[in-house]
Amino acid sequence: YNVHSWHRWIVDKVYFNLLNNSKVLIYPGIDHWPIWESKRPWEAYASGCLVVMSKPRTDVSEYPLTELCPYAVYGSYLEFIKKCRYLYHNQDFLDSYREGAVLRAKKYFTAKPIANYFLHIITQHVKPGSKKENH
Repeated sequence: YNVHSWHRWIVDKVYFNLLNNSKVLIYPGIDHWPIWESKRPWEAYASGCLVVMSKPRTDVSEYPLTELCPYAVYGSYLEFIKKCRYLYHNQDFLDSYREGAVLRAKKYFTAKPIANYFLHIITQHVKPGSKKENH
């Protein structure tokens, strides 16, 4: 076990059951150092939820979570309220955004695509035919 291990957190099955039965997770983000995100958005997408989130103040281009559904990203409290009301009153759009975002999350952020991305980055930094010298 380590500090970041889920075993250290008392997470009841109720949380995951609730998440699995939800259409939306509202995620305000973590805007203090050192990072913006947590595991919550990833859990939500894995459970089939749309994540309505605040626009990160940090660079998330390495893992562009905000591009899974740009509509669900808000920059202000008023924009947040407007978007939530719209989604609440337009269930067809909510379902469309949710399903599209979940499919894109599975396409780009599951184990195989992340491993392929990692290998791609590694191959960009390794020169063909180069050997590391032993000293």
